[in-house]
Amino acid sequence: MNYDRFRLAVTVQAIGIALTPLIFTWSTSKEYTLVTSVSLVFIWIFQVSYLMYYVRKTNRDLAGFLHSLKHKDLTRKYKEKGGEKTFKELYQAFNQITETISLAKIERESEHFYFLNTIKHVGIGLISFDEKGKVEIYNEAASHLFNKKHVRNIQDLDKVKQGLSDYLSNLKHNQTDLIKLQVKNESIHLSVKAVEFIIERRRIKLVSLQNIRSEIEQGKVNAWQRLIKVLNHEIINSLSPINLLSSTLINYFEQNGKTKPGSTIDDETIHNSIAALKAIEKRSKGLKRFIESYGSLTRVPKPKYSTFLIPELFRNISALLKDELTKKKIKLITRARPENLNLTADEKLVEQVLINLIQNSVKALEKTYEPKINLSATIQDGRHKIEVADNGAGIPDEILEDIFVPFFSTRKNGTGIGLSISRQIMQLHKGTITARSQPDVETVFTLIF
Repeated sequence: MNYDRFRLAVTVQAIGIALTPLIFTWSTSKEYTLVTSVSLVFIWIFQVSYLMYYVRKTNRDLAGFLHSLKHKDLTRKYKEKGGEKTFKELYQAFNQITETISLAKIERESEHFYFLNTIKHVGIGLISFDEKGKVEIYNEAASHLFNKKHVRNIQDLDKVKQGLSDYLSNLKHNQTDLIKLQVKNESIHLSVKAVEFIIERRRIKLVSLQNIRSEIEQGKVNAWQRLIKVLNHEIINSLSPINLLSSTLINYFEQNGKTKPGSTIDDETIHNSIAALKAIEKRSKGLKRFIESYGSLTRVPKPKYSTFLIPELFRNISALLKDELTKKKIKLITRARPENLNLTADEKLVEQVLINLIQNSVKALEKTYEPKINLSATIQDGRHKIEVADNGAGIPDEILEDIFVPFFSTRKNGTGIGLSISRQIMQLHKGTITARSQPDVETVFTLIF
């Protein structure tokens, strides 16, 4: 609408400018129109000047309006009353745009204020910084964790712990980790997670920090309680018969605290004594093996990292277990996606974990019709995932959380350390091992690196 009025006004003025010289030429041929001719010259000059003013004014107003927007100056107002109708409607449009932007700005600032207050009072420590290390968000929870009121640059955190700034800067997108800090003479464990995003062409990293010391301590207490329960059960099971048989042997050769005469000891007593001593020897050896198994839990070597192809690892495992699986008619299915999937880890330790899990599956498949084991690997959320699944007897829900406890075993002759060592190996790789089971349908062990 404004543009149509502007175009009409310019067109009318241009026509007037074009007609005025024609009238002037005609008037000069008439002697009695001399005054009129001079007037026409002034009129023509006025028309040209006004047209230039008219066009320039619109350009000036538009340039001024855009300049204000560029510098975020939303205080400038344009007079809508008086003047030409074209400019009135133009100014009205300018004012409406300015008002709309102002309202949007106020709304955005309100949301930003709400966001900052939410961040300020949230219970998890949050700190965000750009590629230059400039800190943009540092909430009260983070301040409390680091015992540092203000942080302008991420390098300021090196005063809390040397190298902390580099550690946070090198965290990858969606990476989760655990770190230990000494703050105010107190040791704290932090669960750390980082995400990256881009705002106005700037790469921002947001790191969340949560103190999980109490959870870890509670977890340790629970783990120790379960371990002590298992140790207590295993040791008492070994010591009780030893104690009972020892008392029996003493009664064979002693009465009222005095040794019996040799003449009173018959062949049956000697035979029973030998049997009792053999039982004691057997239980003692069993207890010794148990203690040696306990020692093996503390001797898991540190990983020696290398990059290897997972399909090649699967082929090696299949070759090692081929005879046993064939003998028991168990079908082993391996799959890796993509086919050239590789992993950076300790190949021997990972192989040890997988062999242990497959052998557990073999035992669980003893009474299964058409037994099979699926060994698969893929990438999920940027992390390597390996699964060992079988269709065996499964694990009841009530003991599922105890299967990784040292010496806990559901099998009669099981040592109960295989899964415990497997979990240690995964923790050394900063990974996890979990299990889910639906008895007689499917049991799946998942390794996440």
